[in-house]
Amino acid sequence: MGILQGDDWCNPRPRGVPHVGMRTPWGKAQTCDKMFEGCWDVTTAGHGGLKLSAALQRLIPAKWRCSGGWYEEDCEALIVRWFFFDRFDMSPAVRPVLLAGLKASIIKWWPDLAEDQGARLTTRMERLQLPLN
Repeated sequence: MGILQGDDWCNPRPRGVPHVGMRTPWGKAQTCDKMFEGCWDVTTAGHGGLKLSAALQRLIPAKWRCSGGWYEEDCEALIVRWFFFDRFDMSPAVRPVLLAGLKASIIKWWPDLAEDQGARLTTRMERLQLPLN
């Protein structure tokens, strides 16, 4: 039996699924919305972010993973949006605009990630016929 039980940190019900009232890195969850299988948008009174399942967390390269699969909404969520961009539900018409914005944000806030993922970034931009600069 662990130290944390019930509604405590990272012990959601049903197992692995975030829920309202559970503890998060930012306080008690007020909303938990499923973005796609294994990814939830979780909000609290003051902040929030994305929570990944263990299976999705393993798909992100180790050096870009956040502890416990929690990615805060301002900057760390960009990592999730980058690695799982194609899984987010969005209109095909806005996809190129969102990818261009994501690229700019990654370059600004995560320059090492942009460098690390440079070839993948270029391929995505070319596939959507977007300017690379």
